[in-house]
Amino acid sequence: IMRDAYFWIGIKNAAILIFTGYAKTFTVPLLVAELIFAIRNRFVQYGIRSLFVIPLVVPGVVGILLWTNIYDPNIGLLNQTLQALGLEHWTRVWLGDEETALWSIIAIGFPWVNAFALLIFYGGLISIPVELFDATKVDGASIWRRFWNLDLPLLLPQLKLLLILGFIGGVQEFQSIFITTGGGPGNVTYTPALELYYQAVRFNNFGLASAIGTVLFV
Repeated sequence: IMRDAYFWIGIKNAAILIFTGYAKTFTVPLLVAELIFAIRNRFVQYGIRSLFVIPLVVPGVVGILLWTNIYDPNIGLLNQTLQALGLEHWTRVWLGDEETALWSIIAIGFPWVNAFALLIFYGGLISIPVELFDATKVDGASIWRRFWNLDLPLLLPQLKLLLILGFIGGVQEFQSIFITTGGGPGNVTYTPALELYYQAVRFNNFGLASAIGTVLFV
């Protein structure tokens, strides 16, 4: 492992994926959960929540393939939109450019309303006693003040859960990389899990693959 350059590049990319994953998980889903929770009509609240959860029934690979088509340099929606707006100089081979490949993968799923994280945050919000919210109204606390002093501290168990799951997901990231770039262009999008797969399946180097798996487990 110490001599495997691909593994160490993968470690760096895994760290980037973990921290950007945290940024996506702890911003948009939490904001959407707060907005849904703020709706007073229970039927409207339930309907909007259901609309955000429905995409969970679609296999993740379908979403990745959809974004692969969006990034297509010739017929992809992204380049076509940029050309229509007169921004041809911004067009790229998004998944084939070393400067943009990894960040294009990170951007998959925009605007990043993770339905699982949304449900976790929403479940935490509805478990907070109503009396506490009433007390903040009586005290004249602003929405921002209530969020920092009430919502966020009482959502710590949910934050810790998503923190752990986000770390595990970042370390194990494989599917999106394998389907979109296969680790390329060159080696800029390698991840440890992808290197483990290649060593085991393509090169029959089960010793190194097992060692990588052990390191990831630890």
